[in-house]
Amino acid sequence: MARRAGPGGRAADRFPAAGVGSILCLRSITAVTALDTPHSLIHCRTDRQWRRRATASLREHGYAVVAGVLDADAVAKTTRALERVQRLIRESYGEQALNACGDACVVRLPMKFDRQFLSLLETPQMLDVVDDYLSPAAVLRFQVGVLYPPNTPLESRPANGNFHRNFPHLESTRPVAVDAALLLSDMTSRGAPLYVVPASHRPGVEPSVEALAREERMLAAPAGSMIVVDGALWHREADVSDEPSVFVSHQFTHPLIKPHFDYARALGDDVMSSLSDRCRHLLGWNFRLPGGLGDFYKPEHERPFRSSRLRGSADRR
Repeated sequence: MARRAGPGGRAADRFPAAGVGSILCLRSITAVTALDTPHSLIHCRTDRQWRRRATASLREHGYAVVAGVLDADAVAKTTRALERVQRLIRESYGEQALNACGDACVVRLPMKFDRQFLSLLETPQMLDVVDDYLSPAAVLRFQVGVLYPPNTPLESRPANGNFHRNFPHLESTRPVAVDAALLLSDMTSRGAPLYVVPASHRPGVEPSVEALAREERMLAAPAGSMIVVDGALWHREADVSDEPSVFVSHQFTHPLIKPHFDYARALGDDVMSSLSDRCRHLLGWNFRLPGGLGDFYKPEHERPFRSSRLRGSADRR
């Protein structure tokens, strides 16, 4: 179903159609001037209404910037852990394999190698927004660490720096996916800022590059902040960055959407059993498929899947 236009006008008026696709090339524009307007931060430690404001911004604009989510110690600890895991993965799988997948600057499945990232998954402010914007039943689709050194080439960035959406697969009048990036470095005009197109998660037509470039806004925030965007929001990363950029990105979706990994199998039963109920739920523990009739006919509390988590009953039909 097509998304409704926002209060700024009809979708077709703001974003003229440009065909079908999920990546639009900015470099086809001969001259683009971004509006370098800092977005007001929502401070979760000083603003008692931060949660309501963040969710409202997501619904209306398709994004929200929340400051103060991680303190300095958490930022430093997570950065060290991410660098350590990146070295370990490079040693285990080789630079060639990572480069072939476009993962030279990306760390996938970091929770497999360091429990710091399991703790990060339960960041209260992040889950508050996920609960309010998607659903308390939402699950993790992926968690990836990103470490961009200065002057990282566009070829190593998502969509080569072009406009894109993180979850272009479904369109709905209700949110389907939300991305939450926890910043481990300052995001500034010189440090790989994010350019977003407000309310572009709403139109039911594909916008033109010209329309996106005209409407884009730059987001900047200090380390420890959280940038949350609707999975359907059009955005891009800066073409040039003079400073390193480090963050951990999460995408949450509804349980019916397949995650990037079978987290229960990747982490193993021992690790999964040591986690909180909420963390196991986020990792899809309650939505595993039965391995056969033996699993299907087990009592509800012993089954590898929990139908009641979705329907509020133990009905197996």
